Amino acid sequence: MTSTAIDAGVFLLLVSASVLALGSAVEPAGPFASSTASGTGVDVLATTATVAYDPRMSGTDAGGGTTAGDERRVHGSLRGLIARGTVAGAGIGDDALDPDGVAFRRAVERELDARLDGRTQVIATWEPVAGSEFRGKLRAGGQPPPDAAVHATVVSVPTPFPPADIDDPDSVRSFASAFVDDRFPVEALRASLRGEDAAASHAAARYRHAGAVALGDGTAVEGTTPEETNAALAGGLARRIATSSTATGTSSKQPGGTARDGAAVRIVVRRW
Repeated sequence: MTSTAIDAGVFLLLVSASVLALGSAVEPAGPFASSTASGTGVDVLATTATVAYDPRMSGTDAGGGTTAGDERRVHGSLRGLIARGTVAGAGIGDDALDPDGVAFRRAVERELDARLDGRTQVIATWEPVAGSEFRGKLRAGGQPPPDAAVHATVVSVPTPFPPADIDDPDSVRSFASAFVDDRFPVEALRASLRGEDAAASHAAARYRHAGAVALGDGTAVEGTTPEETNAALAGGLARRIATSSTATGTSSKQPGGTARDGAAVRIVVRRW
């Protein structure tokens, strides 16, 4: 897939696949480079890795039109890669908005599986909209034996997104717009869609997939500009989030009235 220059804006810290140069390596920085925990249980998260992935492996029709050489490589700390993968593959239930994000998340999971020692499990979750089914999740490693003593360490990795609450429609709309624009950067998609090559085909397929998830119709965004498409996707995603209330949903406010850190990725490292 043809690349464009990587934007320095904070939303692109989430590794929007459409703006990564083929074969390039990006060092995690900004929000994804920090955490609140350290120690033996999270030593693996401090190591660095280069994750290679192919969007064709996302399991959706967005893989159509890519070429055998369309491999992307992302370099950084495992902690940052886990957070990015968890966010990139997020959606409502099992309906991820961006198939490229799913491919990246699976690549991070494979990298972790290859590195973990058999006595470690990593589970990452992202629930930025309190009370809704919108979430990201990533899991690697096996299950501990039933009789094993399990030690868990929790790491919180901030993201560029403010937490939203299903009971606050404005916050849901703001979140949906920010998430869509992050996963589908307008200028990058505009450049890809201009051509008649594999990059254009892949970009169009990504948009069709997102349209099917957010709007219930993959063809609803055909024939529109990237700005119009993103606006439609954001509106549809906000509506889906608003109707995906969970029975156990919690408020985005702590009992004392302060905002919880709902937009952070929560990584649990379990060792036994």
